[in-house]
Amino acid sequence: DILSEYEVDDAIRNLKNVESVDKYLELYALLKTTKGSEVQEKVVLIEATDLMHYYNYHSHSLFYQEGIGPEFVSAFPQVWLSYDFAKQNGLSVGDEIELYISLYDSYQKFVVTYLFQSQGVFANTAVNNIMTDLSAFGDRGLLTNVYVKMYDNEDVPDAISALRDCFPDDTVNVDYAIDYEHIESVVS
Repeated sequence: DILSEYEVDDAIRNLKNVESVDKYLELYALLKTTKGSEVQEKVVLIEATDLMHYYNYHSHSLFYQEGIGPEFVSAFPQVWLSYDFAKQNGLSVGDEIELYISLYDSYQKFVVTYLFQSQGVFANTAVNNIMTDLSAFGDRGLLTNVYVKMYDNEDVPDAISALRDCFPDDTVNVDYAIDYEHIESVVS
C-alpha cells in the first residue's frame, strides 16, 4: 500500500522519544543489461530512501566494497548494489543502468555509484535489491514502508497505539517491525 509522506510526518510529529525514522518507497522494476549483443532483463526490488540519512544512521551495517567519491556528478540518480549482484550482472561502479519503472511506464536511467559486500541490507541474495534516493522519484511524497525507532522500548506500545489511531484503515499495518516472540520460538 502507498502512504502519503505528509500524513506519515504529521502522525510521527506527535510521538515522543523518537530516535529515528526510516522511510522507503519499494517498487519492483526490470533491470535491463546488455552482454555483447544479448539483452537480459531481471526483476529487481528498488528500495528508495533518503540515502544520506540511511548512510549516516546505518553505516555500521554497510560493508563498503568500492565506489565513486561524493564529488562524482551525473545526470542520473545514483544506485547502490551488492558487489555479488553487480558481478553476476556484469555491472561496475560508474555504469549506467536502465530500470523499467511502472510508476513512469518507461525505462529510467541510473548510475551505479557504490558496491557493498553482500551483508546487512544486501545479505539476502534471493532479493535483487537496488537502493536509490527518494529524490529519484521526483519527491512525489509516496512511501510504502516506514520504520520508527524509539529511544526507549517502553514507549513502543504507546507509539503503536497513537499511529493506529492516525491510520485506522486495515490496509496500513502498524506493528512491531521485529517479532521477538516469533524469533524466540524459532531459536528455542
